[in-house]
Amino acid sequence: MKQRRYILIALAFWGMYSFSESRYLAAEILKYAKLPLRELEVQQNVKFCEFGGAELFLDFVRLKRKAYKDMGAVIFVHGDLISGDRKGEALALAKAAAARGYLGVTIDYRLSGDMRSDNNPDNDRLQVGARFPAPVLDVRCAIRWVRAQHEALGLHPGKIVVGGVGTGGYLALMAGLSGEGKKMPNVGDLSAEARRATNDVRAVLNLGGATDTTAQYWFERTKRFRGTRQIASLVGDSPAGNQRLYTVSSPISFINDKSAPVFTFHGTADYVFPYDAAITLDEEMKKKGVPHTLMTLPAVGYEFKGRDGKVNSRALKQVLDRAFQFLEVSMRYDPASIIAKRQEELQKELKKEQPKDDDWW
Repeated sequence: MKQRRYILIALAFWGMYSFSESRYLAAEILKYAKLPLRELEVQQNVKFCEFGGAELFLDFVRLKRKAYKDMGAVIFVHGDLISGDRKGEALALAKAAAARGYLGVTIDYRLSGDMRSDNNPDNDRLQVGARFPAPVLDVRCAIRWVRAQHEALGLHPGKIVVGGVGTGGYLALMAGLSGEGKKMPNVGDLSAEARRATNDVRAVLNLGGATDTTAQYWFERTKRFRGTRQIASLVGDSPAGNQRLYTVSSPISFINDKSAPVFTFHGTADYVFPYDAAITLDEEMKKKGVPHTLMTLPAVGYEFKGRDGKVNSRALKQVLDRAFQFLEVSMRYDPASIIAKRQEELQKELKKEQPKDDDWW
């Protein structure tokens, strides 16, 4: 009993530490918003899909003025597919995207972590969480839902991208590269309109995600990395134990000449997935003739941290700027005009609020 108590206390402290880290990075991300955050509106807990009774929700962020049309959308997938502790980072990225003239979206997905029974919380047995391909299907459902709602959201249906950090990047690659492929089923309780929509994307933002989980040597060499353990919790076993499942759960297995272009950032000091993952993806994309932008920075790790363990703000800004430049080219989208229009509106509003000389007397 004491051992169990100590484990629970340790998990609680880890959760607090993880949440604090996530909140700090979120604050750093928001420093580089192109418009004041007060100009954004957030709509939370919008149901987009249901799997076997498990309801999934998303949040979206956009400029308060809803008159804009044909906007681009960026769906951000949070990291930590075991506990979901990184949701704050995804929401911050969604806000940063909205402040640059996009619709920012962040989504729920079924987690792979083990969970105690809700019916009997005192039961020592653990219920197994979601298994592959559940989270990937959830991301694909979100893409379909967003596309089906493009008119209501003011979006262009052909300008939707998906991205994420760490394991979120892995899921983004899986959902974005698999597209309408037949290797994974399209399941889930969707509206008829959403079922008719495709889950293809215009591009993928991969910020430090896994790319190849198939080789046993990779698994053995990198199992000390946190991301590898998370994928093992999702897929189960190891590549030697189930080669076929690990092949189907590897993003590089889905690359073909029609794949969406990918932007990858991977720091050489990443401790979630090794830097080699980015090199492997780059090589495979080039073999298939698919556009791939690889950006790396030395001595930068997961969550853009430097050697001192703190977020490298300069590196973060460089990555965000390059990533959004990539989106503008890949999506053929000019968000600057939307931002300029809103800034002009703000200036007019400020002039109206300024008192006239007579008002001072």
